[in-house]
Amino acid sequence: MSKPMLRRSTLGARLAALAEGYHDDARELFYELRKRPQIFEREIKFTVSANVSESLTGRVVKLLFGVVFRLAPLGTHRRKIVIEARNTLFHRGHPQPRRRDSNDVKFRVDPAHILFPFSRPENPRVSIIIPSYGDAQVTLNCLASISAARDCTTFEIIVIDDCSPENSGDILQDVAGIHLIQNRENIGFLLSVNTAAALARGEILVLLNNDVTVIDGWLDHLVATLDADTSVGAVGSKLLFPNGKLQEAGSLIYRDGSGANYGKWEDPTDDKYEFPREVDYCSAASLAIRRSLWEQIGGFDARYAPAYYEDTDLCFSIRAAGFSVWYQPLSVVVHAEGGSYGTDESPRKQQLMAANRESFLSKWSSALAAAHPPVDGVRRASWRSLRGRILIVDHQVPTCDRDAGSVRMWEITRILRELGFAVTFIAMTYGGTSEYIKQLRATGVEVICGSANTRKVLSELGPELVAVVLSRPSQMWSFARYVREFAPSAHLFYDTVDLHFLREQRHFELEHNPAHLRASQFMRVVELGLAEMADTTIVVSNDERNLLNDLLPELSVAVISTIHRERDLGPIRSERDGLMFVGNFHHPPNLDAMRWFISEIFPLVTAALPQTILRIIGSGMPADLAVLSGPNIENLGWVKDLTPVYHRTAIAVAPLRFGAGVKGKIGEALSYGIPVVSTGVGVEGMHLHDGVDICVRENPASFAAAIVNILSDDAEWNALAVNGRRAIHEMLGVEPAKRRLEQLLIHN
Repeated sequence: MSKPMLRRSTLGARLAALAEGYHDDARELFYELRKRPQIFEREIKFTVSANVSESLTGRVVKLLFGVVFRLAPLGTHRRKIVIEARNTLFHRGHPQPRRRDSNDVKFRVDPAHILFPFSRPENPRVSIIIPSYGDAQVTLNCLASISAARDCTTFEIIVIDDCSPENSGDILQDVAGIHLIQNRENIGFLLSVNTAAALARGEILVLLNNDVTVIDGWLDHLVATLDADTSVGAVGSKLLFPNGKLQEAGSLIYRDGSGANYGKWEDPTDDKYEFPREVDYCSAASLAIRRSLWEQIGGFDARYAPAYYEDTDLCFSIRAAGFSVWYQPLSVVVHAEGGSYGTDESPRKQQLMAANRESFLSKWSSALAAAHPPVDGVRRASWRSLRGRILIVDHQVPTCDRDAGSVRMWEITRILRELGFAVTFIAMTYGGTSEYIKQLRATGVEVICGSANTRKVLSELGPELVAVVLSRPSQMWSFARYVREFAPSAHLFYDTVDLHFLREQRHFELEHNPAHLRASQFMRVVELGLAEMADTTIVVSNDERNLLNDLLPELSVAVISTIHRERDLGPIRSERDGLMFVGNFHHPPNLDAMRWFISEIFPLVTAALPQTILRIIGSGMPADLAVLSGPNIENLGWVKDLTPVYHRTAIAVAPLRFGAGVKGKIGEALSYGIPVVSTGVGVEGMHLHDGVDICVRENPASFAAAIVNILSDDAEWNALAVNGRRAIHEMLGVEPAKRRLEQLLIHN
């Protein structure tokens, strides 16, 4: 029975069937798409091997495409269909079921069949520099992959042929749109790159080996990394071997000048290789650098000619100039290592490496002694950090559009990164959070999912950890002992998020349910015991700090409250209407608040202002709330982006009757410049002033009256909006939080 093949169009299916009928190797290419779905998802491309291209299959396919390309000119819809078919046959999957020497596969690409002949824009954003020597077919394969990649950044391509033997580089003259330089004599890799860079017009230079195959997005992600932070001087790609194994996820240099490609031969999808970070250096096989910085440094140092250690030296020079070097895992290229100068066993390479290592040591001995470890602990040395590494363990990655606790944790991790700490975040559960994981990784945070990894990570990172944050009682209970075992010098923080026993006590006082009293008594014993195990306990308000210190006077307690960034103010009062409530309804205080508001407060509001609308927003909504709708109630459920709702709403309500901690929903509404009406429990720990920054009311009649008054008085609305926004940023903004965290972690 034949194995399934991936077909993206009718034409592609016919070509695939044609290949299947003529040659076993062609079938093998398609089978791999099914065998390696994780590689297929990354859209790793390949070019047909000599065995296929020189077979009857290859000749038929070449003939067919030659005819079709003439019938489907560039820019037409027909050409798009042909491109799709071509990509289906030649550019999907990752075929390499067995280890082969790189010399076993010879690529055969006809210059006339490279898709989308390259344009030469007047003002390219990027200049891609490709040095070439020897078999020009290798360079053609690289160019073919660039032509097929779906990147948006404008670029020019400069290929410099270093006097290849027997004029084999002449074939490159047939590639339309590239800037080809042909050296009259062989000057080596380093000087060839310097020569080409002097002719570049792009504001960013991308150094690219000719023996690579690029993957969709490789260029856009390099450029985006440079654009996101002006302090980043250069950024390198994730490099894969042709068999799909990891070749390099950034590289590190030890004190003796020796180096290591981080993750070599490992799984490229492992968590520790999936986030951007600052590194010692990245290989020039795929490296982006601002042209102005390249010129400031003087390009590759000629002392390393013809090759080796020149890219390492370049990255050290970038740091010496005040910039950083980053690894970007979203930029992926497949690299046939040693394609130009041979494999690691090549005597020529070994001689060059040894000589240039001595030159490198001589030049950078002070920098190596000051900031680089001896040859030990690859994991610990893989990530450059000014202030060491912090480990955070929480029940999940922050889901900032779903709960206030996630917003707080998200901001804490961002601030720690801004302060110069490396951050590893372990999420105990994974379920459905892949987008949130990507968002957190994009900030330079290492994200690891699953409780099975926690003890292992602690054992690997323990000696370098300066602090460990265990969030919520469950994480503190499970892992405090491992922190003491593997990271005895790390400062252990227990982040309560809020005091659970206090919340349950207030719930009992409201409903007089004995179950809540028992839960409060149990959690009080647990939480106080956990606090005594930590070096410092973190709470979200001064009220909770005072409570803990009353119960345990010797306890070290710090306050890190909710954190709110400034938001767009949105429209004026006359363009807004109605009320809104935001809350996760899995959290009992939110459910109680909304039921109380709908049954006892909202009817009083609509009696005075019949057109008033209530917008209910939140996940986990129970059936009795989910069915509510009508002329006065808009049940929106979970909303990913709340900004449009905030911008059209006049007042946010937070009628909380029990709970603990600081309420993120109030701080968020105030940061958008919206007046808030709440209760004493709602504003606890926020240091807001009733009648100035917020309205605080405790019973239904006064709560409703405050809403009616604000809706009816534009001056009152404006005053509360301005004062509340200013107050929340002065007390709970990013800068106050940064000062508190810096004091806690650096100056403590």
